[in-house]
Amino acid sequence: MKLDFATVLTDAWTLFKRDRDLLLRIAAPFLFLPAFALAMVVPDPPMPDAAAGNNEAQALVWADAVQTWAAAHGGWYLLAYVMSFFGTSLFYALYLDRDQLDLRGSLTRCLRIFPRFLLAMVIVSLPAGAGLLLYAIPGLYI
Repeated sequence: MKLDFATVLTDAWTLFKRDRDLLLRIAAPFLFLPAFALAMVVPDPPMPDAAAGNNEAQALVWADAVQTWAAAHGGWYLLAYVMSFFGTSLFYALYLDRDQLDLRGSLTRCLRIFPRFLLAMVIVSLPAGAGLLLYAIPGLYI
């Protein structure tokens, strides 16, 4: 089976035009709003002092500041990711279910399958993050 990228984009655009109102009503609270709220409310993580150079004591102070920041604001990031994953699973329930459910049925189905979906996302993200670290760490020493 050959997958044509132009055909996939054409089909996606057709689905978007058909369901634009529904998609925007779902994407706003579950995909856009969590990221926007994080950008507006949660402060940026502390950055290392560029003037410090390679001072180990400064690096430890910075690492402690990042740890304090993560302890204070990490829950908000977790909540935003969970809401985004819920929105993604809702899109999957809307479009991939064989029964072609309405929004209420899709929300109900999404609530039932969400714990498994979240577990699958975590299981996929852990090796992907580890692979990214294996890719990035050698670049730090070059």
